[in-house]
Amino acid sequence: MIRYSDCASGAWEDHLKSVIEEKQMNACRDRVLSWGTRGLFDDLGPVEYAMIRQRSYDIRERALAGGIEELRAKVLSRAPDEVMCLGRGEDELIKKAIAGGWSAAVDEWEQMPALESLLRRMWCSVSFSNDDTPVMTVAPEMRKIILEGMKNERYLPSRDALFRLGAMLHSIRYIYGFVFPCPLVDQFAAESKKKGIVFDKKLTERFIMAEFDYMYTGDGQLFLPHPALAHPEKILAADGIPGFASAEISFENMLGGMGGILPEEVPSVTCLKGVLAGGIRPESDLNEAVDDLRFMAKQGAGLKDMTRIMKSFLAVMPSGRMIDALERVRQEAVLWTGCLSSVRN
Repeated sequence: MIRYSDCASGAWEDHLKSVIEEKQMNACRDRVLSWGTRGLFDDLGPVEYAMIRQRSYDIRERALAGGIEELRAKVLSRAPDEVMCLGRGEDELIKKAIAGGWSAAVDEWEQMPALESLLRRMWCSVSFSNDDTPVMTVAPEMRKIILEGMKNERYLPSRDALFRLGAMLHSIRYIYGFVFPCPLVDQFAAESKKKGIVFDKKLTERFIMAEFDYMYTGDGQLFLPHPALAHPEKILAADGIPGFASAEISFENMLGGMGGILPEEVPSVTCLKGVLAGGIRPESDLNEAVDDLRFMAKQGAGLKDMTRIMKSFLAVMPSGRMIDALERVRQEAVLWTGCLSSVRN
C-alpha cells in the first residue's frame, strides 16, 4: 500500500517500526472508510465516476481518460491476466468472497490493504456494517472472469513465479532498507518469458504495490522502503540515490533477508530477547519491542537513544546485562544503505 508519511518529529519515538506500521494501517483504514459505497459497474454519476477513476491504479499509470463504458471494458478485458497477478492478500480475500457468495466481511486488520488494492483495481465495491466493518462485494460482471482465470492452466505457474519475485524483493529490501523494483521486474519478465510465462509489466507492478509499502521517486519510479525505515523521503531527496545493483548477495544473506534477519544478527538479537523477557511491561510485546530496537540499530541509532526507547518497554530499571545486550545488538547490526552512525567507530 502507499507509504503514509506525516510531519512527525525526528524523535525515534515517532519512527519506531511498530509506530510506523500502526500509522500505516490507520491511514489505510481511513482511506477505505472514506471510499464510498459504489463501484465502477454501478449506475454512476459524473462525480462518482471521476472519484473512482482518480483513486484507481489506472490514474497512476497515466491511462488515457475516457468514458465510463471504455473504462469498464478495459477493466474486464485485462481481468483474465490480472487475476493471476493479485497480491497474496488480495487472492485470499477474493477466495473468501467466492466462498461467501461473492461478498466478504473484512474483519481482520491485516486484510485492509488487500481490500484497498482491490478497490483500486475497480473490481468491487465496499459497504459497512453497523460497527464500521467493511464488507467487500465483487462486481457481478467480474465473477465469471475471476473463476475462469483461476481455472486457467497458467494460474498456478504465474502465482508461483510472482511469489518468488516477491520473496526476492522482500529479501533485498531487508538487506538494504529499500529497493527499486523496476530493474528487477524487467529481469523477472525476461526470465519468465523464457519459461513460457508472459507477464504484463503494469500488472506485475500492481502485484508489487499490493504486496509492499511503496512510494514514488520524483520521476515516477516505484520505490519500496522497508516498513521500519524511519525517513525514506531523505533517501529519495538525496543528491545521489545509493546504488547496489551490482553488489553480490550471498545465498545465506538472501535467505536471511527472506526470513527478516541476517545470520550474523541472530546471536545478538536472541541474547537481547533473552535478557528482556522477564522485564517487559504487561502491555508491551517482547518481539515487537526487540524488533523496534534492532531496526533502530540498523539505522545507526546511538546507545543513548536505544536505551531510552528500551526503558519505555520495561517494567523495571534496565540492568547492566540489558545495556550490554543492547550495545551488542547495536554493534553487530548490519547497517542499511545510507544509514551511518555518528557514534560508531
